[in-house]
Amino acid sequence: MDLKVELGKRIQYLRNLKEISQEVFAEKIGINRNSLSKIETGKTYPKAETLEKIKEVLNIEFEDLYTFDYSEKLDLSKISEILNIENPNFNKRHLIMLKKLTLLNERDLSLLDTMLDTLVKNSV
Repeated sequence: MDLKVELGKRIQYLRNLKEISQEVFAEKIGINRNSLSKIETGKTYPKAETLEKIKEVLNIEFEDLYTFDYSEKLDLSKISEILNIENPNFNKRHLIMLKKLTLLNERDLSLLDTMLDTLVKNSV
């Protein structure tokens, strides 16, 4: 495993989950877009200060940067089956929202849980 490549892929994945462009993200972490591209493609390793800024901008913990997921990729029907989702309207957009949940901290997850409970109660 090439750590630079895996870290770069992870940074790109997390940035995309937050729907932040390379240009905007590079500006927020204090580097140019070309440098970010080199990090995301595994050509260079980010400096410690840059890693700290990446963590802050993405609102994640340091260990989240090094959590590489090698699990089997599942299709929507398999995910629906695993999660026992019977709604035929479950689609890729919902899957993206599920992925974004993994980036939330405990406080935000609790708040979102309360909001969803309220929405579901009001829609019944």
